[in-house]
Amino acid sequence: MPAAKKKQAPKKSEHTVQNIALNALAGRPATRSARFNSGKVKTEKGSWVQLAPAGFSDIGGTESIVITPDMVGKRVALAFFIEMKKEKGVRRKVQERFIRAMRLSGAKAGFAETPEEALAVLEQPLLDA
Repeated sequence: MPAAKKKQAPKKSEHTVQNIALNALAGRPATRSARFNSGKVKTEKGSWVQLAPAGFSDIGGTESIVITPDMVGKRVALAFFIEMKKEKGVRRKVQERFIRAMRLSGAKAGFAETPEEALAVLEQPLLDA
């Protein structure tokens, strides 16, 4: 008599795997992460909105690090986040908290109403450790 086949657990969807990874990342000190969607979606009004560009990672974020002497002269990626607002646009508390958290973790982050203000965010000095 042939051996009975083991019943395999159902495969997890990509969405489930992403959520598991985000939960794992949330437990790391000094790490902030988020899930990004790419592609296009149709709004209720029928217009199309481009989300993150094609090829953009599903999860992104920052990890705050302290530069050590052995890192001097090495390339280190530094994240930046710009919250664009229309003229006189309202800054929501959650947006302000996010920008503040990103700055405190070592990223360059800020609000901007114009391209010039957006570029100015990239010129911000880094905070001391």
